[in-house]
Amino acid sequence: MKKVSIVMPVYNCEAYLAESLDSVLHQTLKEWELLCVDDGSSDGSLELLKQYQSMDERIHIFMQPNQGAGVARNLGLQHAQGEYIAFLDADDFFFDADALEQMYEACNRYHVDACGSTIKLLRNGVLAEDTELKEVKRTSSNEQVLNYKDFQFDYGYCGFIYKAKIIKEQKISFPPYRRFEDPPFFVRLMHQIQRFTFLNKALYCYRTPNVATRFDTKKTVDLLKGLLDNLEFATLNNLNILFERTLQRLEMEYGNIICYNITPDNTNILELLLRSNHLVRQVKQEEGYVIFPLQKVLQGVIEAERYQKEKLYEQMQNCRQIYLYGAGSAATGFLTYLQKAGLFEKVIAILVTCKEGNPKEIKGVPVISIDDYRYIEGDLVLVTVTNIHCEEIVCKLQEMKVIAFELVDVGMLSE
Repeated sequence: MKKVSIVMPVYNCEAYLAESLDSVLHQTLKEWELLCVDDGSSDGSLELLKQYQSMDERIHIFMQPNQGAGVARNLGLQHAQGEYIAFLDADDFFFDADALEQMYEACNRYHVDACGSTIKLLRNGVLAEDTELKEVKRTSSNEQVLNYKDFQFDYGYCGFIYKAKIIKEQKISFPPYRRFEDPPFFVRLMHQIQRFTFLNKALYCYRTPNVATRFDTKKTVDLLKGLLDNLEFATLNNLNILFERTLQRLEMEYGNIICYNITPDNTNILELLLRSNHLVRQVKQEEGYVIFPLQKVLQGVIEAERYQKEKLYEQMQNCRQIYLYGAGSAATGFLTYLQKAGLFEKVIAILVTCKEGNPKEIKGVPVISIDDYRYIEGDLVLVTVTNIHCEEIVCKLQEMKVIAFELVDVGMLSE
């Protein structure tokens, strides 16, 4: 049996792939297998993999249509034969040449199912040390065996090796997300393993990307799914540190990215934010708590409503006369608003599709049939009907060549 199976998803990483592969070949531990899963690359990555495979039989290649790194890693895990599992992305590389060997030996020495190490960050050619696991590193200087519940970290999975048997027996896999698929896998696996050791070695070097450019609306949805997964897992398993850590990522680390990628035609982000907010309220027992991204969304709605209200007020001030369309409670409420705004005198009549069943007047304003109305330039028709008939009314006004009309949210104006 191989000592370590290294799982590598590969997608269009031709520029960095050779460095990544060489870092595996240079490891002092020789009993490894490298499972490369090409995730539908369109550059020369697959050809380069084949070149390396022809030079070293420990390299195995699998292929799949593009489905993301998480799905690719799952495929690699299915074929892994090693005693331990390590992960390496094709644009990153292993740092210390003896890291795998030292970590494997540490797992056996301390009878644990996982060993972690520090992670190096490479940003614009500058090398730095990742600080996510600094508390783990500090504690490990005095203790050989650590417990996951004492730390509950969610980042840094690539700096660990894991007993393959645990992953397979517990059926732990990466969710099929395009973003934030690593932390849900990591926390579930470490919660299952519990006891681990940590070495002052650097197994992994991570090329840090420009985070903001890695997200679009669909990937933001996946990000939120991953965050919500961890919030729910933390809640179910009383992992309070993990809960607060994930909440901080949701509110601070990714808050602006989430808000930037909300689009009117995609309600998934808002739905996930509301679900997350509901869970946070339950855990914190604070009914008024609103997570930061949701605060920004609500603030944006308030700003948009304020702009619409100001724009409508300006239109009413500048028009010659006002007609309302609809004689229901919304029209009555809007007339009250116009009285307060000092614009009531501009209202000439209330238009209805059919006079039968409608009052003759509301607040002294006559109710007339739309068929008796003739549009004159300078008129402003305000549709106060907020139900399924709106589309029908708009079509009618367009047929009558009414140029100036607006759909009015009476609730917004009455605030």
